Amino acid sequence: HGGDLFEDNRPSRGTMHRTMKLLRDYLLGGRGFSWELLSSRKQFCGGKANWEDPNLNVSFPMFIIHGNHDDPSGEGNLSALDLLETAGLV
Repeated sequence: HGGDLFEDNRPSRGTMHRTMKLLRDYLLGGRGFSWELLSSRKQFCGGKANWEDPNLNVSFPMFIIHGNHDDPSGEGNLSALDLLETAGLV
């Protein structure tokens, strides 16, 4: 993807639900792959990339960089992308 994932920094619940379902359908599954992480793990939620989590079956990793529509806000200064990371989808 070459642009902002969301048009708004606070997407609706419906948008989040559809996004999470699409990411689960297309990024998780049994196809598998083999990658080696060369950078610091500190940047990932829980200190590891989602494909390294034994509880997830990541077939295709998705990397996201915060853009101007993804600025964290509200309680805890979180963005919609933080929720996707915590869910193990990115």
